[in-house]
Amino acid sequence: MIKLPHLAACTGILLVVFSGTQAAEPFGAQVRGNDLETGKSDEVGGVGLTSAEVDNLPEYRAEAGIGGATFTPLLKAEASNPNSMGADDRTSSIAEAYQRFRNTSGSQLDVVLSITLDADFTSTGPDADSYALADVWIYGGSTFEVFDSPICPGGNLGRSIMLGDVYFCGQRLDRANMFLETDPAQAASSGSLVETLMFSVAPGAYFGVYGILRANAIDGSSDAFNTLSMEFDPVSAASLEASGMPPVSSLLVTVDIKPDSDPNSIDPGSSDVIPVAVMGSIDFDAAQLDPATVTFGVDGATPTLGGRIEDVDTDGFMDALFQFRTQESGIACGDTEAALNGELFDGTMVSGTDTVDTTGCNITASASGDEDDDDTNAAAMSWWFLTGFGLLVFRRLERRRI
Repeated sequence: MIKLPHLAACTGILLVVFSGTQAAEPFGAQVRGNDLETGKSDEVGGVGLTSAEVDNLPEYRAEAGIGGATFTPLLKAEASNPNSMGADDRTSSIAEAYQRFRNTSGSQLDVVLSITLDADFTSTGPDADSYALADVWIYGGSTFEVFDSPICPGGNLGRSIMLGDVYFCGQRLDRANMFLETDPAQAASSGSLVETLMFSVAPGAYFGVYGILRANAIDGSSDAFNTLSMEFDPVSAASLEASGMPPVSSLLVTVDIKPDSDPNSIDPGSSDVIPVAVMGSIDFDAAQLDPATVTFGVDGATPTLGGRIEDVDTDGFMDALFQFRTQESGIACGDTEAALNGELFDGTMVSGTDTVDTTGCNITASASGDEDDDDTNAAAMSWWFLTGFGLLVFRRLERRRI
C-alpha cells in the first residue's frame, strides 16, 4: 500500500484495461455508483457486455466500453459530494473490467504489463477526504479458464471477481495493488503511481486480466477524475489475442492524394511532402479523425505537422488535410495507388485509397527480360551465320561442277 500525502478530497475514476486484438469470449465490463446521503445507487453492465453507462451527476457518473482497433476496454467514473449536509457522507464510484488473452506465438512469451494510477483531487470542504484504490490480478497456468462457478477443475477454489458470477480458475501469476489518499489540508493536488507486472505464458496458453478501481469521497464537497491505465509492451501485444470481441471492419472514406492535381504524380526519390486529404461529407465528419493514428503508404508514414481541418474542395463539408514525407511512405516506382489508414476518436477504424502516378523512374528491362532478349539475338545471329555460311559453301561446290 502506498499513501500519497497532501492531496485534497474528491473522487473519480477512469480505468483502461489492457490492449489486444482479435475475438472470442469471455469478457465483461461494469460500472457502479452510490451516494449514502441521497440514497442514490446504480449498477449497470455485466458479463459479455461491451458497454455500460450511468449518469447521476452531480453525485456520480460512470461509463464502460470495449472497442477500437485493439479492443481496449475503457472505463470512466466520477463521484463527488456537492451538497454535503453532515458528517459520514460518502459517495463512491467503481469501474471494473476483465478479459481473457491467448499467447498466439509458438514460444514462451514474457509479458510485461505497465500499470499507471493517476489522481487529480480538488476540494472545498475542510473535512473532506477521499481515496483511490486499484487492484489488478493476472491469472494463468495450464489449467486457467473463466468459469461461472467457484468450484474449479481439481476442486480448487477460483478467484472471484466482482463483475457478475465470474471466477478466474488457475494460478495467480501476479498482482498489483495501488492506493492514493487525500490530505484535508490541501485544497487541490495530484499524484501518480506506476507499477510493472511481469509474467510468462506458454505457447498457445491463456491468461486473464482483471482490474478494478474504487474511489470514495467522504464528507465535504469534492470532485476529481482519477485514472488507472494498463498497457502491454509492444512485443507482448503483437503476440496476444484478446478474446471476446467481434472483428472490427474499417470504415471506407474518400481520400484525395495531392488535391487539385491530376494525375497524382509522385517521385518516390523526392524529399518533398505529399498532401493527402480525407474528405468530409454529409455522412462523415472528418474532424473526428484522430491525427495521432493516421498513417499513409505501405511503410506507414505519419503526418509531419499533425494535420488541419479545412474545406479542401469547397463543397461545404470540412475535410482533414495531412502532409507526409514521400520517402517515409514506401511508395515505389510502378505503384498505382496508395492508402491512408487511421482511427476516429471513438476507436472506429477508417481507410481509403487514391491513385498515384510515379515519375522520375528509369525503368529498364528486368534481368530475366534481358536474358530473353540475349537468347533471341543469339539465336538470330546463329541462324544468320549458319544459313549464310551454308549458302556460300553450296555455291562454291556448284562452281566446281561446272
